[in-house]
Amino acid sequence: MVVFFTKENSKFSQGQLVPFMEIPVNQEGEKVELNDFQWWAPTEKWDQWLKANPREWKAESENPIFKKSTREIFESLVEDGKINPSVVSFTEFSSLM
Repeated sequence: MVVFFTKENSKFSQGQLVPFMEIPVNQEGEKVELNDFQWWAPTEKWDQWLKANPREWKAESENPIFKKSTREIFESLVEDGKINPSVVSFTEFSSLM
């Protein structure tokens, strides 16, 4: 489906931009499960349940690159050719982290 965003009584000439947006209608969106404790609004009943059912809450995924030190990250990026140390020094890199 194509949706045009025009003003009333608009006339367009050749070379003029026409504001439009294409919306796919025959596609399914990504299925997402929102069954996560973080989505619950804090209430007294929720707090009571949480105290009655204690557990160690932990992220489901972790990014292993952040387990390394800044120096190790910098050196691995230099080895992979993603950072040129003559352009960006370790000091400059670490100030961005």
